Amino acid sequence: MCKLAFFCVRKKKALYFAPGGNTVAKRIGVIGIVIDDPKTIVDRVNAIISDYSHIIIGRMGVPRHEENVGVIALIIEGTTDDVGALTGRLGNLPGVTVKSALTARSTTEKGGK
Repeated sequence: MCKLAFFCVRKKKALYFAPGGNTVAKRIGVIGIVIDDPKTIVDRVNAIISDYSHIIIGRMGVPRHEENVGVIALIIEGTTDDVGALTGRLGNLPGVTVKSALTARSTTEKGGK
C-alpha cells in the first residue's frame, strides 16, 4: 500500500496515488477567511495556515481595524482532502468564517520529475 504521493507522468496531470491505489487530482482554488476580533485568534489562524503552506500559492490579508475584522484570501493548489482539512480546521475556530471555491478541472504537471 502506497503512503506517499506520486505524480502520474503518463497522463500529464498532477495526480496523487492515494493509499489503496486510487488517484486524486490536485485542483486550483481560492479560500476566503473572515476573522471577527482578530487580536484574540489570529495566532491560531496563522499557525494553521502555516501547517498547510505546501498547498498555498498566494496570500493576501486585509485588516479592517475600524470594523474589528480581518480578511484573508488564499490561492491554493491541492487535493480536495487537503483543502477540506484546511478549511475544516479554520472553520472550527471561534469567530472565523471560511468559504472555498475550487476549479472543476485538475491541474497539469509542471516539470518532469
